[in-house]
Amino acid sequence: MIQKIKTAFAAPKTGTAKINSVVGQFEGMITELETGAQMNSDKISNNKVEIESLEGENTNLKDVNTKAGNVRDALYAIVNGG
Repeated sequence: MIQKIKTAFAAPKTGTAKINSVVGQFEGMITELETGAQMNSDKISNNKVEIESLEGENTNLKDVNTKAGNVRDALYAIVNGG
């Protein structure tokens, strides 16, 4: 690790080597930015799928609650004489 750091900060011996070193660093940053952005996009897609699943579950739960409310209301009507 220390050697890698020393190598990264070692002064290139020629102008071309300096330019290539800096270009390589920027290319590495670009790659990391693109990779990070893609990871976030993938997470967004996964979240959307999960949201859709949860919304479907919520719809089913609401339907069950509606049925329960209807039965409750009918039982109240029976108990209260109608």
